[in-house]
Amino acid sequence: MKNKTIESQPKWKWTPQIKKYALALSVVWTLAVVSSLTWNYIREHNGAHAAASEAARSQIAKDIVYRRWNAGHGGVYVPVTESTPPNPFLTDVEERDIETPSGRQLTLVNPAYMTRQVHELGRETEGIRGHITCLNPIRPANAPDPWERRALETFEQGAQEFASSEMIDGNAYLRLMRSLITEQACLKCHARQGYKEGDIRGGISVSVSMAPYLAIAQDHINAIGVTHGALWLLGLVALIFGVRRIGKDAAKRDQAEEAAHVSQQQLEQTFASLNDVVFVIDPSTRTITTCNQAVEDVFGYSLDEVIGCNTEFLHVDQAMYKRFGKELFQALEAAGIFHTEFKMRRKDGTIFSSEQTVTEFRDVTGERLGVVSVIRDITERKQAEEALLKSEERYKNLFNNAEVGIFRTKQDGSGFLDMNEKFLTIIGYTRDELKDRKTVLSWADHEERKEMVRRLEKDGNVSDYEFKLLNKNNEVRNCITSLKLYSRSEILEGSLIDITERKQVEEELKRSLAEKQTLLNEVHHRVKNNLQIVISLYDLAKMQISDQKAIDLLNENAHKIQAISLVHQQLYQSEHFDRIDLKEHLQQLLNHLAMVYGRGKQIETSVSGDNVDISLGQAVPNGMVVSELITNAFKHGFKNRNQGTLEIEITRQNSAKVGLIIRNDGNRIADDSDPFEFGQTLGLKLIKDLVEKQLRGTIEFRRAAATEFIIEIPLVKEEQVYA
Repeated sequence: MKNKTIESQPKWKWTPQIKKYALALSVVWTLAVVSSLTWNYIREHNGAHAAASEAARSQIAKDIVYRRWNAGHGGVYVPVTESTPPNPFLTDVEERDIETPSGRQLTLVNPAYMTRQVHELGRETEGIRGHITCLNPIRPANAPDPWERRALETFEQGAQEFASSEMIDGNAYLRLMRSLITEQACLKCHARQGYKEGDIRGGISVSVSMAPYLAIAQDHINAIGVTHGALWLLGLVALIFGVRRIGKDAAKRDQAEEAAHVSQQQLEQTFASLNDVVFVIDPSTRTITTCNQAVEDVFGYSLDEVIGCNTEFLHVDQAMYKRFGKELFQALEAAGIFHTEFKMRRKDGTIFSSEQTVTEFRDVTGERLGVVSVIRDITERKQAEEALLKSEERYKNLFNNAEVGIFRTKQDGSGFLDMNEKFLTIIGYTRDELKDRKTVLSWADHEERKEMVRRLEKDGNVSDYEFKLLNKNNEVRNCITSLKLYSRSEILEGSLIDITERKQVEEELKRSLAEKQTLLNEVHHRVKNNLQIVISLYDLAKMQISDQKAIDLLNENAHKIQAISLVHQQLYQSEHFDRIDLKEHLQQLLNHLAMVYGRGKQIETSVSGDNVDISLGQAVPNGMVVSELITNAFKHGFKNRNQGTLEIEITRQNSAKVGLIIRNDGNRIADDSDPFEFGQTLGLKLIKDLVEKQLRGTIEFRRAAATEFIIEIPLVKEEQVYA
């Protein structure tokens, strides 16, 4: 069935009545637009006049302010120039002209003189004309023009301001004058004219060009004119379309029957194109009177094969079909519509799930003429529902068998919605006991709950939040929870892990670690004390011998032992037992050796550079190396010298290597000798062996501005030192 549409538009004619109506509306619309345009024209011109008036008032206000400033100071002195000669009208003022100590000539400028010069400058630069005048001026050039005289006369009658639009030199200006009241400071120059404080002495006038303001107003008027013209044209166009609409309405009435026919055709086309099967059924016989083309796609039957047949042959369950007939008409009587689902059979014998919606249609008397049954194949939807049920079942199994407590609760904390078995085990309650129980009752510390709520409200979720839970037996359990708030549904979902046993293990480990730490502290402390005893034994041995070389040898060995002792001292004072701060250790060692060998000398010592941690196994040999080099520097480098510098510089070259530079500016080693190659002493041999064999590093001697020993050693962990 092809869709038939009406291509032609309704025809209409200009009747005399329509013409009269259109003309009246056009005249009214034109008058309204002209009235609005006139009102806007007057408003723009008044606005330009008001803006110019405000500019003039602002200029006069500034003139009055600086006049008061001048008068308040009794005038100001300025250098005498060609443009500013002494005021001839102030000859009776004492010290009108003065001379500075340097010989510079100054003259007094009173408020009127200053105002006149400012007005002249403003006229040249800004195009604003200003004039100060009065009916009895001291300076004849300040006499008023006819306009200013009219203004001054109005001031005599009590007016404060006078303004009007005037033509000056062929151009429009806004002229405005404000009255000047005699103040105490004005009497210095005007008392001789008979003025008293409070008298109207004259006025200041300003003439502001109207050109820029009128130009702005004209731009606005032009824009308003264009807008009104466009609105006028749009109004006329709308009027024409409105009149045409009236004519078309009459024509449309003539086409109502044809439009109804077209609508019927469109309805039939829609009926035929539906994907769902539509049966129109005789309610008395339950036979199909008509149906759409979809019956071929869904059932496999042609239209001729189903029209006139009872619908029973399409159903699988005959008992359900009979029950359906009774329930159908009861539902139609009650609600006018009936929904149900059936198993139905196709022509090829296959069975599918269907959804059926039945409505009825009646005549004007209310008699039922037939029913319309819409049948949809819902096989795929049923399969999806079954898959969803299986998925939900798998989810439920995972939910209930999870080793983590999982729960759902209301956002306001008014009760639990769901929880798994692990959650019930942790808190000790049964599912029925939690149905109406407040969530807040499970918190042992309400401050922890407040903090959790604050985070949840801020971010919408909380991850790995540790808190104390109170179970049914009032036992405090250490737990970790993660929460997610679904604000739209006001549902809170979360997980719960009981870490009480883990916390107990952690506490036990901490106690054990503390005991080991105490033991290690005691070991390092005792080693340090024992080394100090060895040093004391050396001191006793020195008291019993007189050979100086033997004494020096004992001292050097004692200092090496002291270097080892400092390592253990720093260890038992530290939080770590496998490493020490190299910079702090070398500073203590340098301070000790400086006190022993540098007594009575002004040797500046310092340790600078990076903070580096060094393992215990490296700290002891490194301390012995540095101790030997510092001792040699004091004994040989500063021999017969009382001043100098001794520095240790630490550089972390990378994450696996550290460099040391031991530098002194004392006596230099002979230029043609290498201390590690020729005439090695026991101390230098010990240094080289310790660096290269035990520390696995390198040592270099360099002659520069000072004597330098450069050491590089790899940074290794304690267990790697002896590997």
